Amino acid sequence: FEKDLVVSLFFEEHPETIQNPREQNSVPRNAEESTTSETSAKELTANILNNIVGSMREPLLVQVGQVVKNPPAFVVIYKISNIFKFYRDILAGVIGISPNAESLEGKDEAQSTFQNAKESETVDASGDLENTSIINTLDILQKEFTELFFKLVQEHTQKLMINPPAYPHDLSVSIEVAELIRRLSELLSMYNESFSVDEDPETYQKQKESGFTPVLNAFVDPLLKTFKASASGLDKTDAGIYIINNIFAIEESMKQYDFTSAFVERLTLEIGDWMDHIVSEQTTEIWKRCGMQDKIEIIETPNFSSKPGMDAESLQGAFTKFYQAMFSMVMPEFDRLNNPRLRTSARNSTARSVALGYEKLYNTLSDPQSGYTPEELDRILVHAPEQVSKYVLDA
Repeated sequence: FEKDLVVSLFFEEHPETIQNPREQNSVPRNAEESTTSETSAKELTANILNNIVGSMREPLLVQVGQVVKNPPAFVVIYKISNIFKFYRDILAGVIGISPNAESLEGKDEAQSTFQNAKESETVDASGDLENTSIINTLDILQKEFTELFFKLVQEHTQKLMINPPAYPHDLSVSIEVAELIRRLSELLSMYNESFSVDEDPETYQKQKESGFTPVLNAFVDPLLKTFKASASGLDKTDAGIYIINNIFAIEESMKQYDFTSAFVERLTLEIGDWMDHIVSEQTTEIWKRCGMQDKIEIIETPNFSSKPGMDAESLQGAFTKFYQAMFSMVMPEFDRLNNPRLRTSARNSTARSVALGYEKLYNTLSDPQSGYTPEELDRILVHAPEQVSKYVLDA
């Protein structure tokens, strides 16, 4: 009775595919019989599974095809793509094949049905879906939604790159860029919490980083281009501060996930490059305000003491102005760095840069071959490099 029931439910056309229970439980006589038995079991499982869900395939393809015609937000599309992949891997495990394996049997029929569903409101039911496994159907849907996701992301980022948002007055992240970073954070969280059907956690972990790399590439590079374009109207220091704030916002969205380490390292290095840039610009600005920038450049040339502006009186006036400034060396430009750690780092690095510049000036002018008398140097060089370093670092 049980056999007749199974046949009537799942094997209306081919009841001979059901094995006798005694044959199923019998011990294989040799390795060849064991392999044949195992293959038959997998085929049986696949056939039963396809018969159970067979009626779902065509309606699923049609309904999904209509969704693709008027897609929702790309975050939703990504969720759906992950759902298809998850169930595809689950069913592959039930059948007994690798989650990464691909079967092509019947795939063309499913692809044709899905394309018809996308192109029209109805689908031709005459298409042959009998040989299309549910695995292949989910493969097609997962691939289609993945491609749609990247297409939507590209459209969104292209609009930002073509029309970069204006930079805010405080040089913080613009509303448009902040919204895109927020969506990236959603995708990161979603991917991190996604289920795995891989029995080997180590293998899964190795694949995790490479699996999300295309998504990060789709976001990070366009975002970098966008806010660099937005900063084109700023001076060098402000442009660097604005870019640092934006890169830091992207980095913060990734830092908590182990599968983003390569991108976090890349962004950290880029922040470091821009920090060096704004420190150099701010150091130059401080020397200019004191009238010392040209003198730092001139001491690199031969016979600098005879050059215009390098007489003892001019040097004394410039150094006096510098000494007055070093006791209150404020750097308001760095207040617009959003991260307190970066603000402190920028100020300290600039102070060290100024101290090193002063030490170089002091040592070059103090050289007996500099062309200045000891009396002139006593009036020019009032503070030793150690004193200046302490003052500017404590300012």
